Formats: sequence, structure tokens, C-alpha cells
Amino acid sequence: MAVAHFARVTRSDPEIVTLVNRLGFDLSKATDEQVLDAGADAVASYLRTLQFSRDASGVHNGSAYDVFLAANRLPTAPKAGETPHEYARRLHAAVAALRAPRFIEGAAPFGELELRGMRIFFRGTMGYVPSASAGNCAECHVPPHFTDFAFHNTGVAQAGYEAVHGAGAFASLVLPGFDQRSGEPDRWLPPSAQHPQATGRMTRSPAVEAPGRVDLGLWNIYGNPDKPAPQPVIEQRLNREGRLTRDEVLALTVGRFKTPGLRGLDRSAPYLSTGGAAAIEEVLDLYQRMSELARAGKMRNAPVEFSAMRLGAADIEPLAAFLRSLNEDPARPTVGTVR
Repeated sequence: MAVAHFARVTRSDPEIVTLVNRLGFDLSKATDEQVLDAGADAVASYLRTLQFSRDASGVHNGSAYDVFLAANRLPTAPKAGETPHEYARRLHAAVAALRAPRFIEGAAPFGELELRGMRIFFRGTMGYVPSASAGNCAECHVPPHFTDFAFHNTGVAQAGYEAVHGAGAFASLVLPGFDQRSGEPDRWLPPSAQHPQATGRMTRSPAVEAPGRVDLGLWNIYGNPDKPAPQPVIEQRLNREGRLTRDEVLALTVGRFKTPGLRGLDRSAPYLSTGGAAAIEEVLDLYQRMSELARAGKMRNAPVEFSAMRLGAADIEPLAAFLRSLNEDPARPTVGTVR
């Protein structure tokens, strides 16, 4: 959402005002950007407190999905020495081979619809032949945490920009190279203690009156001297062999945001980095559209993962049902409530 809109909502919510005042932050004197930063810090603090149910071995056991795995003797976690992606492929094969599944009944079910969605979620994982109803979701949302803790471009920035400025506008957006951006930090980079007058234009929502404004995500962080801590990790992930120039790496950061975990989605709406999706189905619709644009060569900085994603309209309902099966329920079913 726009910075000014977030600031208005925050300043007018008495519960938020009370909480922020207790923290010694004066909303009446803060700029909109400072209010946004305070809100982001509060959300981040909340997310760090989230805990998911686990058994004595540390294995997740609090969702219908977890109970379904246990009931069908499916692998619930990576083996010693196995990477999360290797585990995802092993689980994918086990689910594909499942012939007489035991389903979970109750308020938080895992039935035929959820199983169909689960198969769509794993189908199309990199290394497999792409096919219809292939979500390729597990390449980035890797179980058992359902995130790879990395940064990916899912098209959120492009979709938001083109919703305001028209199809193809994002591809035509002129961005500075690394040296130009570094030489004009107030024009291109987010505000900081070192650059309090910076516009932060590439961290803000698109608007008709500001055609060059859009949130580019990781683009604002890579090579930013005011944010030294994440630089080694970004370089290692995007320039693993050290062969790319800084301009080439910068281009790879466009539109990338951190991959969220998918457990407990019922507690994290609205979705996307913009908060622009009220329901899971809206997120899946976006992925469907953007993966089609990626294969057509019309998505800027398209991720390779989208090449193996082929979702149809009929795939949205089961895939959303599977994602909801990752929610935890205090009255969650046990292995005994299967059929």
C-alpha cells in the first residue's frame, strides 16, 4: 500500500497509537516514512514470535497437512545430510506414488481436494518434465518450512506498475546502472540516517502522477552502502561464481522479495509485499498470469522457476485448499481421525 495511506491508517487506529506510544515513538511528530518503518519493525517483531507446533523430535505436527503425512507414512523432514530441495523431491515422488491415501476429517480436513492441490504444488519441480497442472511451488517454498529463505521475483512489482501505467510499461521503465545509482543516492535509494532526504522512489507504490515510482524490492538493498550487513549474502546468492558485473547483479535484483513461509497463512493476510491480495486465490491468479508472461518473454527479470509453472483455472481451488491445510488449528485432528 502507499506510504501515505499506511500512515493515515496507523495514525487513526487507537490500538496502534497506544502501542506505539508505549514504545516511546511519537506518531504526531513522525513523517509518513518513519511511521511506515515503525510499522514494518512491529510486523517483523510479530513474525519472529510466531511458533509452530512440533513433536519431541522437532518435526512439525500442528496442521492437517502434517497429520496427513504421518497418517500415510510419508516423509516429514529431510534425512541427515539431505538438503531441503532433495527432501522436496523425495516427498514429491512419495506423494505421486500414493494409491490408497488415508484422509483427515474434521474442522481442519485434508481430503481429496487438498491432495490434488498438494500434487499440483510439487509437480513441475525443477528437473522434471513440465506438464499441465504444475505449480512448481516447492522450488521456492521448500518443505518442511515452505520457504527457501531467499529472494525471488514473482511479478508483484510489474503487475502493480502495469495496473497503473499499462501493459509493457514495466519493461520500458528506465533504471540507472550501479554507478549512476550510487552517485545519486538521494534520487534513487531509500532514506537512511546517512541520507535523510532520499526520496525512496523505488520503495513506493506506483501512481499515475509519478510514472517512475515503484517498489523494486531487493534492488534497493544490493550495493547500498547504508545497508552493509546483507551484502555478502546477496552477492553469494546472485553472483555465486563472481563472474557478473555489479550492473548485471543489480539487474537481477529487480522485483525480488523474500520468499515467505506458507505455514499459518490464515494469520498473515493481506498477502504479497504490497498487501494487495486479500485472499490466497488472488496470489495464485497473479502467479498464473506472470508465469504465462514469463514464458512469452514479457516478464522483466523473469525467474527460471516460472518456466516449469503451468497453472490452469481449475488448479486454483485445490491449490488454495492445500495451502490452507498448512494452517494450524488448536483443535487439530490426530492420526485417529482418518478414513
